[in-house]
Amino acid sequence: MLEKREAKKAVKEIKRLKLQKEMLEKQIAELEKVLKDEMTERHIDEMIIDEFKVKYTEVISNKFDTASFKKECVDLYQRYLHPATYMRFTIA
Repeated sequence: MLEKREAKKAVKEIKRLKLQKEMLEKQIAELEKVLKDEMTERHIDEMIIDEFKVKYTEVISNKFDTASFKKECVDLYQRYLHPATYMRFTIA
């Protein structure tokens, strides 16, 4: 069984790591923005930087409108599909 002090230590470590994660995520987002802005300005969706391939591409997917579907019958499924567009950023 986990002792109270061990549990408290674990909770404090989780809190510390979550704060660190938030700070790292912010730094990552800022660096990604620099690359995305550069690629957007240059009208390119792929950059090769030494051994890295950086991609910033538009992705189109279809989303199902469940709120409307719940009001209608199953036969109307196709009627409520609508395209959704977003950008995908990858570093390989």
